[in-house]
Amino acid sequence: MKISGVVDNRFRVIIEEPDLHRYRIQFCLEKEPETNELTVDYLGDDALIASDGNGNRLYVSFQPISIEFYHDDILESVFDGSRLIMQNTEESQAFTFTVKFNEAKRLIGLHEHPNTVSLMHTADYKVDPYRLKNVDYGIFGYSINVTQSMYGSIPVLYGFGEHTSGIFVHNGAEMWVEIDTDEMSAYFMVDAGLLDLFVLMGPTLSETVRQYTDLTGKPHLPQVSIWIFRLRTFSNFR
Repeated sequence: MKISGVVDNRFRVIIEEPDLHRYRIQFCLEKEPETNELTVDYLGDDALIASDGNGNRLYVSFQPISIEFYHDDILESVFDGSRLIMQNTEESQAFTFTVKFNEAKRLIGLHEHPNTVSLMHTADYKVDPYRLKNVDYGIFGYSINVTQSMYGSIPVLYGFGEHTSGIFVHNGAEMWVEIDTDEMSAYFMVDAGLLDLFVLMGPTLSETVRQYTDLTGKPHLPQVSIWIFRLRTFSNFR
């Protein structure tokens, strides 16, 4: 497990086996994130405490693995290793993990689903978890207020509240995300690849979104349609 500080109130967590042969996604980040030096405040057989000097601190418990992320002494989010499973065989490199948002009032994100802004509860197994796999239902139509995937897969999730934080899973494989709105947690089931997680400390929603878009880049404004230009020109002549 490797934990790095990233400038602008962010952390990065990478977990992989010693043989380092899991697939690493390429060309997703706009640039390699600039790291921020961490200071180890405590290191023992059972735990590690480190801080970045900007009000962010993490507490790592080894038995079982758990990482608590604090901003100004407020617990924002938790990487819960109690459901951490990693397969490493010729047939499968799937892995699972859970993230909890301690200060959240609602969970938002996992864009490109025909659903409400606030993610629905799926942990009671009455509906499928949110699926992230690019599909095109444009020809046949699609239902609304469901968790089925659509045209894009964006594995970014925000715990919105008085103090907002978020995570970005730097992985392009198919994944399912089980949302628990009672615990304000998300259980990720990822098909393959590297467990590479960016933790966005916020603490506001706008800052959390900016911390994400700084990693993958901001969308460009679309070009003005030539047909709109012609229509406006014709109207001016009239």
